[in-house]
Amino acid sequence: MKNLINKPPLPKTLLLIFVCLGCLTFNGNAQKSDLYSIDKIGELRINLPHSDWRGILDSLKVYEDYLPASVTLNGKSYEQAGVRYRGSSSFRLGEKKNPWGVKLNLGDKEANYDGHTTLKLSNGYRDPSMVREVLAYEIANQYMVAPRANFMRVFVNGQYEGLYINIEPIDKVFLKKHYGKDDGTFVKGSPDLSSSRPEECLKNTYSALEYEANSDCYAYNYELKSSEGWDDLIKLTKTLKDKPSQTGSVLNMDQTLWMLAFNNVFMNLSSYTGLFSHNYYLYKDTNGKFNPIIWDLNMCFGTFRKTGKEKRLSFKEVQRLSPLLHSNNSTKPLISQILNNDTYKMRYFSMMRIMVYDHLHNGKLQKRARDLQKLIDNDVKNDKNNLYDYQKFKISLYNNIKDKREIPALNKMLEERDDFLRKNKYLTFIPPAVTSVDGDAFGFINREGKYYIRAKADNIASKMFLYYRYSGEMKYSRMAMSDDGQSRDKRKGDSIFGIYFGKEGEVSGRTVEFYIRAENAKGSGYSTSDFLVRPHRMTFP
Repeated sequence: MKNLINKPPLPKTLLLIFVCLGCLTFNGNAQKSDLYSIDKIGELRINLPHSDWRGILDSLKVYEDYLPASVTLNGKSYEQAGVRYRGSSSFRLGEKKNPWGVKLNLGDKEANYDGHTTLKLSNGYRDPSMVREVLAYEIANQYMVAPRANFMRVFVNGQYEGLYINIEPIDKVFLKKHYGKDDGTFVKGSPDLSSSRPEECLKNTYSALEYEANSDCYAYNYELKSSEGWDDLIKLTKTLKDKPSQTGSVLNMDQTLWMLAFNNVFMNLSSYTGLFSHNYYLYKDTNGKFNPIIWDLNMCFGTFRKTGKEKRLSFKEVQRLSPLLHSNNSTKPLISQILNNDTYKMRYFSMMRIMVYDHLHNGKLQKRARDLQKLIDNDVKNDKNNLYDYQKFKISLYNNIKDKREIPALNKMLEERDDFLRKNKYLTFIPPAVTSVDGDAFGFINREGKYYIRAKADNIASKMFLYYRYSGEMKYSRMAMSDDGQSRDKRKGDSIFGIYFGKEGEVSGRTVEFYIRAENAKGSGYSTSDFLVRPHRMTFP
């Protein structure tokens, strides 16, 4: 058979092509709602029967109450909706461009837009480029379960109020979509920075998942979004402290490692990796494991520059953040305890390297930033309420912007970060690359009444694993693949790995989701980097 897939050039390690074999059918992902289509600007029209609507919304902010309104979202009308101002540091009393919260089903509980019932609109706080959030969420979605984001034009009573960033809420709709259920323990890392706390509580621990002997102390650093679950959170922190080798039993390690790798590579310090250890959610799925979900990326790419109690880092120091930042910091157990495990450390470095070559190398991310700015240029130009003037928007990719605190030039930060990481001793290894054999791209082949899968590993892979789950299941099972010449892998020692998977008849009609991971002494390579959200999928006949 003609080889349908070219070997990916080094250092690219990922292959995203799938071939449907024989009578097996390939099930693609369901089409995404246009509510978050990145290259399409949405439109929200709000009608309020009040001339002083800004003042009313300011006064309602403290109570987080919604003001009844009729709205039209991308042409679809909602007569019993509600609006309010949202945000913490991004909200300012009397500001003309505050962040919006919109509830489509305030009066009509059945109202929704393609299943979504609420909107969260960001005002571009601390981001004169206006593309940081959309860019960061686009990247995050390729590696982990994360919100989506795009741009939205907002009108109030017929007047253009400006361009906003439309961010998918992490709510029950989000949880049900990604985890099948929405009633698990649900926690937000959101430290209360204003109130004092009992003497026995840890000081300045924020949402770092440090264990607290006094269970009452957790309420100062976390917001419980579910009706119960404090005991689950306490168990997670105690496991991190006392039994770190068992952390994988209570925490989704793949999701966690991708999040930590993302925060480091893309200088996202308004996060667990930064001073306040915040801006993430934890959701406990049906397998009993917490899944971290990244949030609030407006200060990604080096805008927030504090990793701890030390002074604010310089731009150069942020560009040169060590991949092992906090690895010896006991007050950041999610990093220090996990990276003390050699297997997790290897996978973490591999994930960082994947991100660097997928996005930073050869200016790919810088080009994407320019393209997004072109998309919104006219809308920003006409936005009289924007937090930064149009000229600052135009130069923000390559020039630092003077503000209360100087905001770094986005693309210059990315260029320097790329240069530093590609030369960093922890990331210069060559990981194995998972490729296809004879055009059989990660597909199940029926031979002698059995299905098997085989794949080739380049760059001296010593191990290969198949991770699979049947449709509707949350947990992946793992099987070691073999290069022994007896597992439909051709010849022993030829870097072609194979495994028998299921008998004909036993798996008929079932849909299986799967991905492949190869290992060598230095790193890992995956058959698809976004396996957490878009694994390979095949249906047996």
